[in-house]
Amino acid sequence: MSVAGGELVDSLFHNQLFGHEKGSYTGATDQAPGVFERAAGGTLLLDELQHWSRDKQAAILSPLQDARVTRVGGRRAIPTTCRVILASTIELERLVQDERLLPDLRYRIGELVIELPPLAQRRVDIPALAYRALDRERDAGGAATPVQFDPEALERLLAYEWPGNVRELERVVQYAVVRATGHERIDVKHLPVRVATAQGRQGWTTLNGAERNEMVTWALSRSRGGRKVAAALLGVHPNTIDNHRRRTVPSQPAMASPLFEAPCVVTREKSDNDGHKRQTKTTGARGAGVSPCDTAPVRSLSPRSETV
Repeated sequence: MSVAGGELVDSLFHNQLFGHEKGSYTGATDQAPGVFERAAGGTLLLDELQHWSRDKQAAILSPLQDARVTRVGGRRAIPTTCRVILASTIELERLVQDERLLPDLRYRIGELVIELPPLAQRRVDIPALAYRALDRERDAGGAATPVQFDPEALERLLAYEWPGNVRELERVVQYAVVRATGHERIDVKHLPVRVATAQGRQGWTTLNGAERNEMVTWALSRSRGGRKVAAALLGVHPNTIDNHRRRTVPSQPAMASPLFEAPCVVTREKSDNDGHKRQTKTTGARGAGVSPCDTAPVRSLSPRSETV
């Protein structure tokens, strides 16, 4: 469950977050839990922290510290069992310096801070995020919705700088889906002009090894292991994926089968027509039914070695 700063109305802020008791104010005909209670056992995302007023920040200090909330008009503190995540597009230390974030709230957040780079700095995530947005639009729009991106369109998505990050990417996909309705693919002509004309680093050849490995892993996962479909998703030839996998995936040693183990060499003695004894070597495999190694009078038996 998520709550964005822009969604919180000042007059209803406490009601939205903490709920209310029946009769606590005019029109409160029933008891209602707030988002802290409704997210019980799950995760509550308090988004756009940079837009929260200092009064709103002060109101969540106690719930974060004590894991308890009190409904509007109530007297009983109710335990909360949700995990709370706060998100901001501006660094927390900068918000504190600009007096937009209460130091007390920063202390309660603690040291567990995850810094997510801008989308332009993690281009390897763009195909997966774009297809996730496309899947969501297809679920809502039905059979007329495109099912994939043209390789050139995907290159434009990789080349664009995305100042609006994931939200901008999702809106671009929505726009492209509307324009491409009835088509199987989203082409460059279906993208907004600013994205369709994006120039810069783009395409498979500009990715480093780690980025390629992540994209191949994602494409194979989405295609359920189908190399041709995975290649189509990335706009490359299937051989490109095969070659990359051979370079990055270490070869696994062959496992010995219980019916075919390591070869062995057996030395036998036999007499020729003149009565002279000669040594002959027979190669077999232990475990493969009945082999020369099982029945011969063995003088030397050693895997992968010979006796002369």
